[in-house]
Amino acid sequence: MRLISLVLGGFVACSSALADEKTDLIAELQLTMQRHVDQSLVDGAIQRRDFETGEVVKYFPIDTHSMVMSLDEDYVLCLDLTTETGSSVPVDFYITETGSGFRVYQTEINNREVLENLMKAGRVERVK
Repeated sequence: MRLISLVLGGFVACSSALADEKTDLIAELQLTMQRHVDQSLVDGAIQRRDFETGEVVKYFPIDTHSMVMSLDEDYVLCLDLTTETGSSVPVDFYITETGSGFRVYQTEINNREVLENLMKAGRVERVK
């Protein structure tokens, strides 16, 4: 009976440590995304030029998604932005780990098709 208690206690401690690692990872990824957004803001908005119309479109951060996805050794985090007219658009941040921490290396604004194709191909999965 004592052996079973020790084994179960070790399993619980290991599960707890893994949960803490996951929580720390998600927090660090979200912080990386937020820093990237903050550094990209111009007068409170992320600006992108629409190369078809030539106009600058301003996107304002409104909401983060709690879902974190893995892509090979990288991660994908999402955020909703809103335009000046109030339209909501998704933005996906592709994040990798470097020797000095996590870094956003690609941002897809209103281009969810890229992520959906990766998901259909089984290349992206939710971090559990």
